[in-house]
Amino acid sequence: MLTVPFVFYKEKNEVIALIDLIKKHYGSGKDPSTLILPEALKDAISRTQLAYLKKKSSEEQVDPHLFECFVYHKMMLKK
Repeated sequence: MLTVPFVFYKEKNEVIALIDLIKKHYGSGKDPSTLILPEALKDAISRTQLAYLKKKSSEEQVDPHLFECFVYHKMMLKK
């Protein structure tokens, strides 16, 4: 994911924003546990889906591994 230049036919698509977040985070050598989802991107994810991205509902931030799987899934669904 880090080396492939993903593009989408619609500008400012949430999928590209999610991919860019992962690429920027992991490309700078940061640990997955330090991934923090910005509020703008968090707001773009439905509350139902957001609940599945946390190991515990009481957690503030999403689990980075679940989030990465979510992004891959979103990539597959976009046409």
